[in-house]
Amino acid sequence: MTRYEQIADALRAQILQGQYPIGTRLPGIRQLASEFSASITTLQSACNHLQDAGLIEARSRSGLFVCPPRHATLAAPQEPAAPHAPVALTPRALTAEVMRQSLNAQNIPLGAAIPQAPFLGLDLIQRIPQRGLRQLGHDLKYAVPPGLPALRQAIAHAHTARGMPTSPDTVVITNGCHEALVLALRCVTRPGDTVAIESPSYYGFLQAMQGLGLNILEIPNHPVTGLSLEALDFALSRWPIKALVVTPNFSNPMGSLMPSSHKANLVNRLRAQGVVLIEDDIYGALHYQGTRPDTCRHFDPAGDTVIQCSSVSKSLAPGLRIGWVVSPRLTSELIEQKLLLNIATASHPQAVVAEILSNHRWAQHLQRIRPRHAQAMMRMQQAVATFFPEDTRISQPQGGFVLWIELSPTLDATALMRRAAAQQISITPGELFSVSGQFRHCIRLNAAVDWSPRVEAALAFLGQAARDPRLHTLTNAPKNPASA
Repeated sequence: MTRYEQIADALRAQILQGQYPIGTRLPGIRQLASEFSASITTLQSACNHLQDAGLIEARSRSGLFVCPPRHATLAAPQEPAAPHAPVALTPRALTAEVMRQSLNAQNIPLGAAIPQAPFLGLDLIQRIPQRGLRQLGHDLKYAVPPGLPALRQAIAHAHTARGMPTSPDTVVITNGCHEALVLALRCVTRPGDTVAIESPSYYGFLQAMQGLGLNILEIPNHPVTGLSLEALDFALSRWPIKALVVTPNFSNPMGSLMPSSHKANLVNRLRAQGVVLIEDDIYGALHYQGTRPDTCRHFDPAGDTVIQCSSVSKSLAPGLRIGWVVSPRLTSELIEQKLLLNIATASHPQAVVAEILSNHRWAQHLQRIRPRHAQAMMRMQQAVATFFPEDTRISQPQGGFVLWIELSPTLDATALMRRAAAQQISITPGELFSVSGQFRHCIRLNAAVDWSPRVEAALAFLGQAARDPRLHTLTNAPKNPASA
């Protein structure tokens, strides 16, 4: 490797590690030459190399600046694809295989949508005085449904402050957002019913529907604006749909953000049809810029259409397993289903979360981690743009921390996952996010990782493996509705 290539690699690492964020100016050529003990000619060659790679750009009379990722975004559908008939999901061993890899502490954690420590609130937990928990008086007793009053009060207060007047009596505490969704589905469906869901969609939700014996109807998801309302209209006119499950704010895995006008239209459409909307808002607080986006529940003041689910698993600590579900109309039914399912959510974690949500430090914590997520996402996008094949398409989320990557239509992403696992790298293959065989050439990556040379090397390995002809075995890949 030549000297200028060594310097280019060092500068690339500094950019990807966030030392020079996107949009910032690099030090001048003379300063860099001094820092690297190299000639100006060598530094100029290194910078030319980085410009050719799309990492930096020269601006007239201003210097060299770090570029946004150079890539193609996920293409929007020209016409919404007509949904296929509802199907029942059959058990898949692949899900268990992916989960084992994701939870293996030896692996580089690019698979599971679990933030690493710098993106969580472990410091907030450590600051809680034990006497504060004891004063709540419930940490060693059953917190029977609907849950610990102090926690329900804190959640209701936060919802009301965001323009959704909420009584603590309508908040039911759950074991994470996943259980909140299961309780909602148990209240409004029976085995054999049809539930619509955005596609691609979080595979945990698909599994929950499988466990309840439901038929799943996939509605195409726009990579920027979310669920296709036109495709939903088609589905509503053709099939008896009991409920729609949607993540309007920074969906998993695409990261799409449904505009407020679409949310209002969606709620009105479903109310007119008598269809329940189950809203997952687990990523809503992790917006990169501006204010927190509206939820669908904002447009359901009567509380007769939307059941809202969320948790602190993505922003505080996933191991606490504290979530909640809000539905003024179905509170009694939700409590009954919670009692039937597992009696209660652990009281001590409820007390911990109640103490944190009631403290001003919670808002400060969210303000602190949002720019971290934004920087982490840009860093991951830049690395993918650098290392992956040129025809790669990647999503452009404005919040959350999952990145959706569309590779060559012939690339078998599940084979890529297994190739990566042999190198102690975990990723999630796209076929898990569908019940109809779509997205087999896509992967999802977790951007909320503690960046290191090992992470960067893992992405370089994935990009190189994606070029291996032996992994390009798909011949009649299903058409991806989100990239037509």
